[in-house]
Amino acid sequence: MSRACGWCTHVRRSAWEQRVLGGESIRAVSSATPFSEAAGTRHFRDHVHASLLAEMRFGTTLHVSDFAERLLDLTRETAAVRAYASSINDPRLLLRAVEQERSTLVALMARLGIDDASVIATLSEADALATVLVPFLQHQPTEVTRQLADALDELGEHNLAQALNELAERPRLEKEQHRAIA
Repeated sequence: MSRACGWCTHVRRSAWEQRVLGGESIRAVSSATPFSEAAGTRHFRDHVHASLLAEMRFGTTLHVSDFAERLLDLTRETAAVRAYASSINDPRLLLRAVEQERSTLVALMARLGIDDASVIATLSEADALATVLVPFLQHQPTEVTRQLADALDELGEHNLAQALNELAERPRLEKEQHRAIA
């Protein structure tokens, strides 16, 4: 019979998970716990995915969007290194940059629990929906966009609701800018 996960049953679990999800290595966080690095790694591999989804679903402390800015920064840095490596014709540096980008994406996907094609397909579908929905809503009455934003806000999707409210305000702001220029 297997033992219960020490991380899962400890009162400081949430604080430790927040540190790891905030960017600290499992090794560093594990050194401040009574558990080994291997136990921390097993905990994140086997248990964090479900709890992270639950937190996102109920709108508590974590959200996938919390990682977006970090991911963008890492992507920009890697793209700059790749561009530099290409400009100086350094295939080794280029390969290292590509490997680093892959490693970053794999680590992020593992931390977010993205480990199968269905999650990636869902993210792709959400991206396609947003790509179609934004231009469509720009040509609808403002009230339609606001109602959609309110519905999303009720589901706990506050960032998305705010983005739609800003989209609804855009025509009014553009009119005010034109009046100010004229």
